[in-house]
Amino acid sequence: MTTLTSIGDGTITTDRDGRVTFMNPVAEALTGWKQSEALGVFANQILNLVDSETQE
Repeated sequence: MTTLTSIGDGTITTDRDGRVTFMNPVAEALTGWKQSEALGVFANQILNLVDSETQE
C-alpha cells in the first residue's frame, strides 16, 4: 500500500462488491472524502463515473 499512498494520481481500490477499501491522499483531495469516511462505502457513491463515448 505504500506505493499506492505515494502515487501522484488519485487511487481508489474496492472489494468485489464495489466497496472502497483504500483511498490515497490525492483521491481524498479530488473527491472531498476522507479515507476513514469512505471505507466500506460503495464507490459509485463517491465517484460519478461516465463512459466518454456513451455518456452513461
